[in-house]
Amino acid sequence: MKTIALLSVAVALVPASAFAQPAPFTPPAAPPPSARSALDGWRIEPQREGIILNRSDLDPREIFLVALEPDLDTGRQPLHAWFAAAVTAHTEGLGTVVEHGAIQERADGSIMTVRVFERDQGRRLNAAVGAAHQPDGKLLLVTMICTTDSCLRHAAAAQQAITYAVASGLARPAPDPARSYAAPALLPSPL
Repeated sequence: MKTIALLSVAVALVPASAFAQPAPFTPPAAPPPSARSALDGWRIEPQREGIILNRSDLDPREIFLVALEPDLDTGRQPLHAWFAAAVTAHTEGLGTVVEHGAIQERADGSIMTVRVFERDQGRRLNAAVGAAHQPDGKLLLVTMICTTDSCLRHAAAAQQAITYAVASGLARPAPDPARSYAAPALLPSPL
């Protein structure tokens, strides 16, 4: 339960102020000097739908990654139904669900849930998924997947990296009007 409480705090990942002035997408050659502290220890992997931030300083048995997918639309689905489908798509294949947090809609319009999965040999993966509205009405989906020890050590650093990635426009993919929703490959292989 301690892990779920920590992840619940970490999923309130993106303060509304991060969306105040969305920057146009410009893929940076290297992070600007002001970003170095926010991005220290993270590998940035651009994806068609956004980016994946992956800790680069972990023991090979640990996992800590964050997928950021901005500019998503629910179509005509209610937010709760859209989010439940996104959570299922992003956590499929992580293992057997051993803790299933309820989907929580917050007063600020964001939505989140936490799940804990058991994999082979009792190894656990924690998944925290949240979505927040951007100023244009589209959604930012944040998926954090981590082993318990790495969650405890890196949650605060993840919050800083996510806030920077959103505020700077780094998380924004190149415009693609034909884009459809697809879950990114979230876990490195082999686990």
